[in-house]
Amino acid sequence: MVSGTRSVQSQAEIDFSKEDFDKLGIKYPVCQTFCPAEVDGDTCKCKRKRSRHRDRAPHDAKKWESAIRTDLLPAHYGRLANDAWFAHLDIETELKKVEKLLFELWKLPEPKLIISIIGGAKFFKLTDRLESNFIKGIVSVAEKANSWIVTNGYQVGIVQLVGQALEKVRLRNNDSKMIAIGICKWGSVKNVHKLTTIKNNAKNKRRINRSDDSDEDENSHDIIRRGECHLEMNHTHYLMLDDGRYRYFNSKDFRTKLCSYIAKKPIQKKQSKAQTPAVTIVVEGGLDTIANIYYDLKNNIPVVIINGSGRAADFLSRWFSYAKNVETDPKYAEEVYGIDELGTNLLSQEPIETKTQQKSKNRVDVHADLHLDLSKKKLRELFHKYENEMREDLRNLLYRDDDSNKKKAEKQEPDTKLLDTLDQVMFCLQPGLRSQITVYNLDSDNDLSETIFESICKAYNKSPKDKTNKKGIDERSALLDLAMGWNCIYVAKEFVFQNSLDNIQDRNKYFIHALTHNLPTFVYEFLKLGLNPADVFFSKTFASRQNRRYKTFIDTLYTNDLITNGKPETHLKYFIDVSEQDDRTCVVTVKKLNSVLRDIIGDYMYDLYFNTEDEEQDHRIKWGLTQRHEQKHRNNSKDVESRMTSTTAAQAEKASKYIMRDLFLWAILMNRIDMAKVFLCFVKYRICPALIATKILKEYYAKTIYGTTKDEYEANIKYFEKYAIDCLDECNQEDPDRACQLVVQQNELYGYVTCLQVASDARDEKFIARPSSAQAMHCIWFDKINKKKTDNLSYVALMFGIFSLGFLASPLVRYRENEKVGKIFYLYKRI
Repeated sequence: MVSGTRSVQSQAEIDFSKEDFDKLGIKYPVCQTFCPAEVDGDTCKCKRKRSRHRDRAPHDAKKWESAIRTDLLPAHYGRLANDAWFAHLDIETELKKVEKLLFELWKLPEPKLIISIIGGAKFFKLTDRLESNFIKGIVSVAEKANSWIVTNGYQVGIVQLVGQALEKVRLRNNDSKMIAIGICKWGSVKNVHKLTTIKNNAKNKRRINRSDDSDEDENSHDIIRRGECHLEMNHTHYLMLDDGRYRYFNSKDFRTKLCSYIAKKPIQKKQSKAQTPAVTIVVEGGLDTIANIYYDLKNNIPVVIINGSGRAADFLSRWFSYAKNVETDPKYAEEVYGIDELGTNLLSQEPIETKTQQKSKNRVDVHADLHLDLSKKKLRELFHKYENEMREDLRNLLYRDDDSNKKKAEKQEPDTKLLDTLDQVMFCLQPGLRSQITVYNLDSDNDLSETIFESICKAYNKSPKDKTNKKGIDERSALLDLAMGWNCIYVAKEFVFQNSLDNIQDRNKYFIHALTHNLPTFVYEFLKLGLNPADVFFSKTFASRQNRRYKTFIDTLYTNDLITNGKPETHLKYFIDVSEQDDRTCVVTVKKLNSVLRDIIGDYMYDLYFNTEDEEQDHRIKWGLTQRHEQKHRNNSKDVESRMTSTTAAQAEKASKYIMRDLFLWAILMNRIDMAKVFLCFVKYRICPALIATKILKEYYAKTIYGTTKDEYEANIKYFEKYAIDCLDECNQEDPDRACQLVVQQNELYGYVTCLQVASDARDEKFIARPSSAQAMHCIWFDKINKKKTDNLSYVALMFGIFSLGFLASPLVRYRENEKVGKIFYLYKRI
């Protein structure tokens, strides 16, 4: 069945001609020299019949290996039935040409992360744990913007499971721009010619048909033969490699080299020297999987092994745990011992710098220099305690599922393939590379995306490069960008922040990103490490007469997109007046923001937001909120520069208080409750803002008809009311009189409202019923009368005072002492 996969960009958006493709010079090989196979003398080693070769005389294997690369034909490209792009190319194609194909012709966006998924195919067994945990994790990863998923592209084993996960992503979001690249073998794709000619123009069809060197006959179309698979049709792009052979899965280390090459490509759009993180996920698998892990670790690509998925993954997870205590001199613990270049012919030669060493020096994420162990003994010495047991365990993995191989193993003493794989296993598990391997347990509650990110960070931190240079800071910032995209705060704290903001470039930008993308844990980390939001949103001249103080704040946080499309949903849009001149549901001025707050909270709250310091002072004087002598003092300060200099510290403190208040109110208005809780931790006086939160949420609750949103509003209302009550009760235990004053004290920071006013208006009955609130109301009711001496005689005296119209009150009624009179009453009178 053909899936309805959509390409990242439509055909109209990707516009390139056959000539553009031909300029890349991409070709593919065709076997024209016949070399008889061992089983069938009429079949070539390329698994095509003798009749399909130009040179039909038998040749030996050595001549055939060199001759197969002599006939190269121009490659072809096109689109499959699922609208995905494909290209048929030589397995030895230069990576630079492949890069141009991906970015210039197919116009793929630069990835923020490259994820390779390798593992089980032939003997893959799907378990419920694997299906639920792994698919959930992959869907989570696939939905992250600008991530590439790279597989072998075959509809079998783990890749088939990945394809189902990708299909789920598109069913939920038809406009998903997630990219999945299948790197497969042209000769191993079942009915490849039929697949590649369905949706191509006549000229390209003729070109593909002319190159039809297939080994298929009419009777083989419906039979899956050894060495071939159907193509998984949920990928967006396919690179179909060709080495001249059919039904031969081995693509060598092309995937590793391509991922490593793209990873080293700097992120051009950001003008940054940071490189793209790459990681490989291993699920189940066999010997080919171990070889691929070896290729990846040799190229410094970290690996995440899914423990519990079976076979090779479980084998490596088990030995990763067993080999933790490999004895080694600490001096050599960081060294990486290679196996590729080892051999007796090198013993008499002088030490040379190999290509592998040159590669490792050129890579920015190299973990240690690759040292050649010419005696071919160092790895054996490291694992001498475990070698025999490891070999037997590996033998069981190699032969337990294949009877023919088991019989073969019984006849032959030393198995070259087994020994080579054992060398690869020991290479992967040596101490110098262990930091590049992370094991994820299917039974754990940890998120797979966090484990992937942890593996990337571990690999980065193991890198010996200078973390303080431009490239190091760029890469740390890129990791932070990735962590915020995945909301992986715990890993970011350990590997990126590390209790400091010094290595974070443009921290203000990332703080704003955390605010707008609702990442409260990152906001908390920024604030905890000392970032001052006033420096982000306010200019240094906070008290300037010319500056529009809140321009950056409003333009950034009260946008139309955040108000109408933000997650979670907010009902703020229902309180924004829309006029004929401006029908946008956004806040663009302080006047409009003040109006919104008055509509929601009440007109007893004075304006909170002003463009300048002078505008704020004039408003307060106009409404009698500021004493006249302050205005006189302000007018007497002729030297403005001197006045600003003398109050710099006070203005900085004021700016910090204002911005915390503003961010808390913004979080409540945007219904970002967890974010509001973070800001509430950094607010000095918390009772009044918590009550204001209940008032705002109750207004939102009234606008909501039904559903989970209404339930969430109700739960959050209860939370903030209880928070205010708990704070008040704590104050009451320490100082009952002070707690009583807090209830009726005007809060200058919140428009001169009192806690009692807000609680009464919001109908927070539990708060009003608290002892401190009741005492405050009694104080207001009794005024200067001594409420502590209210026996029967006092009530009689009070009645005489009332009936005598106050003439007998003075000698009969008992009043409070002068030094205690009117403290709470004064606070209340200022309302």
